[in-house]
Amino acid sequence: MNDELKLIENLNKHDKVRKYTAAHVNKKIDEEIITRISYYIGKPEKEISERIKQLDDEMDVEKVLKLQASITSALGLYLGLKKSKDWFWLIAVNQFFLFQHAIGKWCPPMAMHRRLKVRTRKEIDLEKTALKILRGDFNSVLTSDQSNNLKDILQTITKE
Repeated sequence: MNDELKLIENLNKHDKVRKYTAAHVNKKIDEEIITRISYYIGKPEKEISERIKQLDDEMDVEKVLKLQASITSALGLYLGLKKSKDWFWLIAVNQFFLFQHAIGKWCPPMAMHRRLKVRTRKEIDLEKTALKILRGDFNSVLTSDQSNNLKDILQTITKE
């Protein structure tokens, strides 16, 4: 599994979200990706296609952050209008976090979401591409040996 982890790490080395995520959190996320891809080796095309559909619907960490920010702002506005104006600070802090994320790609809520194993779009797409290889979408490019070996699949995806 170490070779596979290195391949995923190499693919994501320029990802700012991963850069600011604790190494052990990234490693756990990567290990889960490898485990899920390994599970689907040899599975029927229908089962793989169902997983790909789930991945199409999976929210990445950027979307989760935006959703959390909008809910927090709405809550701060409601509480500020109904309870106490002190709640308006919640909106200000929330907007500061969004600003911080837009400038540097990191903010405190991002760390929380990553610890909850919310993945980046690139991590989701990595799993999706590997499953498409397993399903046979790239058979014209790969040999059957390559498309059934996890290390070969990851090497194919991570080639620069």
